[in-house]
Amino acid sequence: MKNKFSIITLFLIFVASCNLGKLPNKDLSKNNIEFVELSFPKGINNKKILKLDSSKLDEFSQILKNRVEQFVKPNNCYTLYIKLKDGGAVQYLTDGLNFQGFDDSSDLPFSFSTQTNVLKTIFNLQNIDSCN
Repeated sequence: MKNKFSIITLFLIFVASCNLGKLPNKDLSKNNIEFVELSFPKGINNKKILKLDSSKLDEFSQILKNRVEQFVKPNNCYTLYIKLKDGGAVQYLTDGLNFQGFDDSSDLPFSFSTQTNVLKTIFNLQNIDSCN
């Protein structure tokens, strides 16, 4: 009986350790996003913060749904703030395609990329500063 318990315990430890390196699929869906704000680097065009119009929220959440979680480093310094309905929030440095979190304490993805440039498509920016 003691041997059977040891085998079951080892099996459970093995199964649990298989998921340690994977990021869980977190909720950045439209239903969980309260609002989104984009901060401009150095107050470009006399703008400091642009709040996303609620009519664009569905398109924005679809872009995030198709994200690829990987380590990326954005090429500029726009800040995207996403306030979640579940009480959380997350901030990303972004160039529109690459997103990097400010810290890894959140349970949401730290770094990811998208196929669609959210600065151009969602926020309708024509000129994107490289912040160099």
